[in-house]
Amino acid sequence: MTEQSRRTLSETIKTAVTQSRLSVNGLAKRAGVPQPVLHRFVTGETSVTLATADRLCAYLGLELRPPKAEPSSQAAGGTLGRSSILESHGEAV
Repeated sequence: MTEQSRRTLSETIKTAVTQSRLSVNGLAKRAGVPQPVLHRFVTGETSVTLATADRLCAYLGLELRPPKAEPSSQAAGGTLGRSSILESHGEAV
């Protein structure tokens, strides 16, 4: 995945919210976040705190994992780069 094709944490969570097919109210109740906060986040009016993102990720089965290291970058002493967001079953969201 190239840098340009990587999505932000917010974009990934918003996509997972949409794919959950739950109403904002239903998801907010299940995830333990205030409905107005989730509504404003999904509509792009505001961002969420890390604590809220944690709750949403936990409910939606999302987790943050480091990307797989490329052998050439490790051999050259390079860094692993940016982390990626993956669903718990290993497929990119």
